[in-house]
Amino acid sequence: NYIKKNKSIRLVNKKSTCRGSGRNLSIKDSKNNLIAMIDAGTFPKNNWLEKLSEPIINDNKIKIVYGSVIPVRDNIFEKCLATITIGKFYKNCVLNPTVSSLLIEKNCWKLVGGFPESKEGKYVVEDLIFLNRIDQLNLKSQKVEDAIVYWYLAKNYVELFNRTSSNSRGGIDKGYAKNWHYGILRNFLVYIFLLILTFTISLKFFSLFVVFHFFRVYTYIKKVKEHNLKNIFSYLKEFILISIQIIVIDLASIHGFLKWFFFDMIRNKKN
Repeated sequence: NYIKKNKSIRLVNKKSTCRGSGRNLSIKDSKNNLIAMIDAGTFPKNNWLEKLSEPIINDNKIKIVYGSVIPVRDNIFEKCLATITIGKFYKNCVLNPTVSSLLIEKNCWKLVGGFPESKEGKYVVEDLIFLNRIDQLNLKSQKVEDAIVYWYLAKNYVELFNRTSSNSRGGIDKGYAKNWHYGILRNFLVYIFLLILTFTISLKFFSLFVVFHFFRVYTYIKKVKEHNLKNIFSYLKEFILISIQIIVIDLASIHGFLKWFFFDMIRNKKN
């Protein structure tokens, strides 16, 4: 529909490809030196491109502009998931910097060799790797918080599990175990240890199991202003939902690790 409205818009089709390959193909085929990026599963605010372009128009020394990504929180499931996904690490659940809201000169994309690609079409954390490569160039950049893209999170537990498992598998394959899987493994071992003590020594240790898990929930919820004690029933409902989502994310992360171990690492060794 957009192509019919504007002849300058072109759709680049390529089947059976990974996200990095799709990004590289479209950027390579573009005609201009300024590249604006947005992801599938997101939609921009009306003035997104205008806001994103302002710094680079006003200062030709700026090569990169980082916009913001805000998760859609239309219901309690999305609200709680946003707290886990973004809230603990970014102020007010706003993700910045991100490839999902980015303006960059095409020459910068060339300097870092583009986005990483996967021959099998699987997720390879190409966005984080690309941002790290760009950061190492030490080029002049600027963050624009009101250049906003809205991001759709998983809608249910099945989608959350599948997304997390895929991201976990790709992340560990590209060396992100220290930032992600080590913490998951540590928490998992604590859970197992407390459960062993519960069933072998005393049921009192199960209270420590609950306290440890709820402490993890609190480390997420305390940094997000949307969760407050003014409505105690709403707060408790969100607290419990986040605790369940954390368990699903932990299990999915372990599932992704196991898939990487048995289907990727062992297979590569055989080859």
